Amino acid sequence: MKLFREASYLPVLILITILVSTGCKTREKVRITGEFPKLEHKSARTLTELMKKNEFTFNTMSAKMNVDAEFNGANNSFTATIRCKKDSAIWISISPALGIEVARLLVTKDSVKLRNGLKKTYFVGDFNYLSKLINTDLDYDMLESLILGNSVAFYDEDEKLHSSTIFGNYIVSTIRKRKLKKVIQKNEMSKELSQTIWLEPVNYRIDKISFSDPQSNRSFIALYSNLQKVDSLVLPMKGRFEVNAERMATINFEYSKVTLNTPLTFPFSIPESYERKQ
Repeated sequence: MKLFREASYLPVLILITILVSTGCKTREKVRITGEFPKLEHKSARTLTELMKKNEFTFNTMSAKMNVDAEFNGANNSFTATIRCKKDSAIWISISPALGIEVARLLVTKDSVKLRNGLKKTYFVGDFNYLSKLINTDLDYDMLESLILGNSVAFYDEDEKLHSSTIFGNYIVSTIRKRKLKKVIQKNEMSKELSQTIWLEPVNYRIDKISFSDPQSNRSFIALYSNLQKVDSLVLPMKGRFEVNAERMATINFEYSKVTLNTPLTFPFSIPESYERKQ
């Protein structure tokens, strides 16, 4: 399936693999530079509480981003305009360099709608479609968490979480410290189903998230950089995402504009001449 040659699928790949953070209006940098600091030990419970305390919350958000994407060897660059109402809807408009919209996406708690302006086709379905597309379980809450750079599907049971420090970051993982260091040093996939989150030690925002499922040979990695302030919160302006599954994808993105908590509309209509695709 040639996703990047079929405009109707472009928004789906974007939503799954690049919508993981937001940008901001100001340019106040807050990242630590220089040598890695020596960090005091914090328990997994403390780190997860700090992470959740510093997560990004809002009522509405609109943003623009520039995207460079590679999917199974095919490269594309485009602009995405995003609108989001928390816990309600995610709206995306996709445009090439000329600025003419080629695809539109609207996702709610229980529906996924795609409109392909080039092919004059549309799709209406639910999250089963997205899940089958990348061979993993997805829901609205997971996608919204990725947009915000917040924690995704993390264990809440204390006995399943382990904390450590490495390279100037706090780490919360389902892998024990000794095994985790071996995985990181060898740059290999964990031999067990796992999730690991790297937290920067100033704002307790996420630097990296990795998911690994060795049985299905699938993994997902999200890398965040260029943390900056928007209002009283801290968010990344740049990101890189890698999907390693039946379909391979690498996404690099950079936000150019974000506006928070203003009235938004989520227009989505389907012309009568469009053909429905399954």
